[in-house]
Amino acid sequence: MVLETLADIYEARKSLEECVLVLDVQSKALEYLVGHCEDFVETDADDSKWIQFCASSEYHLLCTRFTINEQLNRYEDNVPVIRDLTVYEEERGDSHMHTWKSLALVWDDATQQNLGGRSIQDISDEMVLKVYLHAIEIDKKIRSECPDTYKIIDAASGNRATKKKLLQYQKHVELLSCAHCNKKETALGQHKQCQGCNQVVYCSKKCQSLHWKKQHKKECKKTK
Repeated sequence: MVLETLADIYEARKSLEECVLVLDVQSKALEYLVGHCEDFVETDADDSKWIQFCASSEYHLLCTRFTINEQLNRYEDNVPVIRDLTVYEEERGDSHMHTWKSLALVWDDATQQNLGGRSIQDISDEMVLKVYLHAIEIDKKIRSECPDTYKIIDAASGNRATKKKLLQYQKHVELLSCAHCNKKETALGQHKQCQGCNQVVYCSKKCQSLHWKKQHKKECKKTK
């Protein structure tokens, strides 16, 4: 979906508020599509594929919203997201750190309670938030006390490759600034690259000429 791609672009650019707005629109669009499923399918096979598509899109949306809310420190907003993700993942036999059982396990280890054995539907929003915040604090504490251990864990889980891929993707979607006057693009590809090195961009021929005489002439030759 176009909206899903746009949300990914805003997330890669760290334009978090814009990403939230796109996610809100995407959520309403999915609600409409699910409610009018019969308008888009002709056979039972098509119906099954359409349901899978909508479910996959909804899951991606929820995961993105969860991440964005954490980056914006909007932890309360993640309570309904945790509920929805838990339902989705339990139906498919998955288990990730933002599902209720994974969060409750950390809480139960510290308090000797058995919240993980109860359905999230039986837990109040206040308690879900409390358990979630506790898990966040424990994660921060462990990361600060055992940074080397987490480096190993991140490497083993493939996070390095994921981060590298995200950085490469970010280079393709971030708005660039003129090397001379620092004016930022308002749209992708608005500024023109230096044809000599393809390393810097300019908002105008005037800026390119001034920067060439002032600094870039030597830099460009070194790059070559």
